[in-house]
Amino acid sequence: MVLARGDQAPDALAGVPLAAHVHGPLLLTDPSTLDRATSAEIARVTGGPAPDKTVYILGDNAAVSFPDALTGGAYAANAGMPLLITESDALAAPTLQQLSGWANALTAVTVFGGEKAVSSGVLSEIVSAVKGKVQ
Repeated sequence: MVLARGDQAPDALAGVPLAAHVHGPLLLTDPSTLDRATSAEIARVTGGPAPDKTVYILGDNAAVSFPDALTGGAYAANAGMPLLITESDALAAPTLQQLSGWANALTAVTVFGGEKAVSSGVLSEIVSAVKGKVQ
């Protein structure tokens, strides 16, 4: 199950490939509180609180362009691959760690968005993290 902010379309779009991968629903909620309907659906899908159930929570303060997230989300879902999102001027530490951890298994990484969406500095960090395997 994937939980995303209902007021930020890019977070929800980025969650589509993950929800498809885990064969779970993508639920939307208010960013400041978990509403009753969403909470009830989480309990219904997971069977209640249990240590072996995972709910992926998406979203942070990163700026994401809607067209790039839409294109990237559709591409990733079709390819059965995850979609990682970055701020335009800084590569988040968790994203860098994930890319570095996958580097040996990756054949290629596709970066969506022009230099306004992904700066040349961030692109250089991505290239370095994945050992040059960028399309």
